[in-house]
Amino acid sequence: MIEQELNIKAYSFVDKIEGLEKLQNPKYKKPPIRKGSIGNLMIDDWSDKLSDEFPSFRSSYIPEYLERDICVLISKVWYGFKDKSVYIDYYKFITEILALKQFENIVSDDYLKQKGFLWIVNIHINNKAEKNLLEYIYDELAKDVKETTYYFPLINMYIDEKFSIGNSTVTYFNQEYFDNLWRKFTDENTSQTKEDFDKVYRKYQGRVFLSLKIRAESEKGGGLAYQRASFFADILKLLSPTIGFPNEECAVDIDKRMPYESEFLSSDDTNEYGFSITLSAKQKPLHPPKEMIKAFQPLLDTFGNLIDKKNKNELDELCMRMIQYFSKAISDNDLHVRVTNLITIIESIFLLDKETYGMAKMVKKRMGYFLYKNNVNQKFEFIESLTSMYQIRNKMIHKSNRKYIELNKLKDLQVNILETLHQVVLKSDIFKSKKELIKDLDA
Repeated sequence: MIEQELNIKAYSFVDKIEGLEKLQNPKYKKPPIRKGSIGNLMIDDWSDKLSDEFPSFRSSYIPEYLERDICVLISKVWYGFKDKSVYIDYYKFITEILALKQFENIVSDDYLKQKGFLWIVNIHINNKAEKNLLEYIYDELAKDVKETTYYFPLINMYIDEKFSIGNSTVTYFNQEYFDNLWRKFTDENTSQTKEDFDKVYRKYQGRVFLSLKIRAESEKGGGLAYQRASFFADILKLLSPTIGFPNEECAVDIDKRMPYESEFLSSDDTNEYGFSITLSAKQKPLHPPKEMIKAFQPLLDTFGNLIDKKNKNELDELCMRMIQYFSKAISDNDLHVRVTNLITIIESIFLLDKETYGMAKMVKKRMGYFLYKNNVNQKFEFIESLTSMYQIRNKMIHKSNRKYIELNKLKDLQVNILETLHQVVLKSDIFKSKKELIKDLDA
């Protein structure tokens, strides 16, 4: 019934489409006068190469609605809604389609916006519909939804052999792979030269990648893959030596989130053209031995499987957020800021929303009992160590003072948070919410 209503509603947009402008044949133009930084950018104009075989879309900003419009080029005519307010109604309509269960995690809103818009414009041009909108979208998805393996390069990471994190794999391409790929290119008589091949492909030989499979249309797949790869990279950071040695830098990440190289320019003031470029790269490689990966594999699997767990409860969602937050905290080289963020993590786990009085006392009591309920001496040592970390945090937050940080106590805090997250995930089938967990700790 819902699909039928959506199909009927789709036709209401057809009469609102208009041909907005014709694409003019390119004529010779004098080179523009370059003004400002934009005017000096090198831009190629490919408008004369546009084809109806692959419809071209363009978008521009609509200030009054804080949105963007859509236009499509067919037979050298740009089509769109002349009344810009119609775009808002159209986007609301697309949101209704996106809410259908069958589109969950396989299609992006931009994909539906473009496919739906093309269907509407074609009806406007041809004065007939060969199929209803949803039937048309299903047919397009049948062609466009594919299982794809995405590879995200990891910076500052070396491995001896591949290993898994949940349903992802930390892997690399060896020399044999690219030797075989070059032979394949040669057999197919491509125009690729060996020099070009080495520049484009060989740069990936030996580099470490985080790979995962996604089944979706390309735009949705790319977004989902990046989202999941980011979470797996956060888990991977738990192998960093900064956990046990806080002064060590944690520089492992997918390169899309943390550029490997950076640069700055400088100029000799005594020489008008004394122009130089300085390049630098983060060189803090992590090369965990196989024995370490084997020891950490249960934790990697426990955290990695969270993302695919069906019917996640409140504790599952909380742990996923705290794993990401913990990853950001240990990546911060300012240890005082790190301590502040680490305290925030344990308060997020061991405090209820309405608890605002005596927070530090409650956190120390609950976390100590959670980790060391069967070892009184270790519990008191932990509480004493955590008290000093709270003092660091309080001085930093309330007085902007930086007290000396005892690194062994910061190490204890980091290790204990990691173990807390691990145990909370394991207990999430027993305690469905943070309230249930805290009720058990206070009993």
